[in-house]
Amino acid sequence: MPVPMELIWGASNEYPFGDESLEALWDRWLFRCHVDDVNLMKGDSFDRLMTEQTLGKPSATLDFANVLKLREQRDKVNINPVMDVLQELNIFMHTQKIRVSARRWRQCASVIQSRTAMAGRTESTPSDVRILA
Repeated sequence: MPVPMELIWGASNEYPFGDESLEALWDRWLFRCHVDDVNLMKGDSFDRLMTEQTLGKPSATLDFANVLKLREQRDKVNINPVMDVLQELNIFMHTQKIRVSARRWRQCASVIQSRTAMAGRTESTPSDVRILA
């Protein structure tokens, strides 16, 4: 069913390794952040977990008008100047037997373009590729 979705965030308690039905979904999340459990052995961490009312409340906001403006700027960015770097990265990933899908490469291009646009430029440089690290 078509859904007019612009952004999506997700969280999971496990990785979908070995479950083919979830691998396509997993492939769609370009940025992934593993968060370890709070160290409950230390008194201060446990005390905060049990008593703090502010835990889990966001400290930043996202203005969707800015997201739309960035997308417009991103779409005007030329990444051709970094294609050699990306091809080198592609070869390296292949030699290391790290599979990167076509979908993820397209996502990477969009991230590089976004990084370039946020820096106020219209042509990507090798330093923009570092965001993939």
